Amino acid sequence: LTVPVEGHLDSNNGDVLRTWALQGLGVCMKSRWEIETELKEGRLIEILSDYRPQPVSISVLYPQGKIILPKVRLFIDFLAKSFRNEF
Repeated sequence: LTVPVEGHLDSNNGDVLRTWALQGLGVCMKSRWEIETELKEGRLIEILSDYRPQPVSISVLYPQGKIILPKVRLFIDFLAKSFRNEF
């Protein structure tokens, strides 16, 4: 479904969009993890929950053939677990 929209504000900066939404200047589409606090505090509300964006992938890059430090492996595992259902 494509819906043409018009407005006086436009940005490709996610922080700016979030700020504008918090100021009541419009709506924005953000990842839930980016605005979870604001949703819980009631500073933002979710609308159009039936219209979700297509999933995106996140990649972790590191040099091939090098030993991965345990703290790096732990961080990669943390990211995988944290974002598994978010995208």
